[in-house]
Amino acid sequence: MALQTSIDLNSQTPAPPAQEQNIAFQADAAGNITAHDPVFVGDTGQGGKAGNVPPPQPGDAAAGKFLRADGKFAVPEGSGGDGTAIKSFTFTQNLPSDTWVIEHKLGTYPTVTIVDSAGSLVYGGVQFDSLDQVTVTFSGAFSGTAVCK
Repeated sequence: MALQTSIDLNSQTPAPPAQEQNIAFQADAAGNITAHDPVFVGDTGQGGKAGNVPPPQPGDAAAGKFLRADGKFAVPEGSGGDGTAIKSFTFTQNLPSDTWVIEHKLGTYPTVTIVDSAGSLVYGGVQFDSLDQVTVTFSGAFSGTAVCK
């Protein structure tokens, strides 16, 4: 019985499940065999393929980057790290009032955080008058600040 001197491991490997890839084997001229685990392929609209994820670059973690479905590292939009700084507006109500009309000019319906002059968080009824103005009503009059983001 003769021994087979070469085996094509790539053709002997069963087909991978959908959206996955097999390890690829390669032999050099000296007969050394190496195995290559395929690289992750991101979704391009047709789906991606499982594999090794690309390594993050230095500073990616500090920048808050994550691996997107398309296989690229990115900072979440609107987080400030992608060049779109988070807009905010601070409003001060100097005279005690139970209704605060806040013209913030942020062009959106912001979250509104109210703190009274003693530094306590206060909850009120928030009404969005427009993309640039909000009215907050309270059960009693007080002064303090509102931060719109």
